[in-house]
Amino acid sequence: MTEFSTILDRSPLFAPRLWPKPVLTGFKALAVIFGYIIIYTSLTPSGPGPKILHFDKLMHALAYASLAGAMRLGWPVIWGGFIIFGAGALGITLEVVQAALAHGRTGSLADAIANVLGVCLALALLYPFRRKVK
Repeated sequence: MTEFSTILDRSPLFAPRLWPKPVLTGFKALAVIFGYIIIYTSLTPSGPGPKILHFDKLMHALAYASLAGAMRLGWPVIWGGFIIFGAGALGITLEVVQAALAHGRTGSLADAIANVLGVCLALALLYPFRRKVK
């Protein structure tokens, strides 16, 4: 083990197992709230958005990055693959539901890809915050 990784393991900032339980609970609650917000906004009709090229893809990626980030910080022991699978499956499922329902929303493969990329980006940025199981 390198000296740098030892420092990270002992640092309260980078070792979520050292965080107080209310902090972890707060991140878990935030993940649930982000999940509900994503589901609600994905299934309600929306008005015209800004006319910036691919702005909606950026919003998809940021929404799912927020969800995955809160999941990583709330459950630091969970393997990142489970977070990718869970949050990615939510994003893909909501796009399929949007395509199946005729309620003013359209499902898009590009949106589903942006959702999964947002999850992966958050996990890559928060990699030091995972807890290694020994």
